[in-house]
Order: sequence, then structure tokens, then C-alpha cells
Amino acid sequence: MPTSYSLDIETVFSQNIVTAYLLLLLDNLISFYDQVTCLEDKAKAVDVVYLDFSEAFDTVPHSILPEKLAADGLDGCTLRWIKN
Repeated sequence: MPTSYSLDIETVFSQNIVTAYLLLLLDNLISFYDQVTCLEDKAKAVDVVYLDFSEAFDTVPHSILPEKLAADGLDGCTLRWIKN
């Protein structure tokens, strides 16, 4: 007999942060895809830039990176985003 499940986002957040993170990631991906396809349906030009900073962040010590970026003039909001 099939079981019905309801998703309570507060329960997911409190019990499993990884699942919550994946749900948020999926939600953002779906939202982005929806926006791109809507623009394409209207025959609008769509450019997508994918930046993969994983190797750059893996090779620089995390404690030094914000200091170097701040010295290069990166704004405080972006620095907080990188730190978190």
C-alpha cells in the first residue's frame, strides 16, 4: 500500500541540515531554470555564465583569502558571503 508523505520544511531543517541544503539548492535550480525557459519562450537572448571557484578556494588557506580579497577592494557583503 503506497504511503503518503508530506514535506514539513521546518522539520527537515531541524533534523537534517544536509537535506535542507539540498532542498534549497534544488529550489534555486528550479527557479533559475524556470526563468531561463520563460525568457527562451519569449525569444529573448539568454546567456549563462558558470564559474567554478572550487579549485581556487581549495588552494588558498581560508583564513588568508578574505584578507587578500579585501585588500583588492572586494566589498564587505561579498566578503561575508565568501566567509560563510
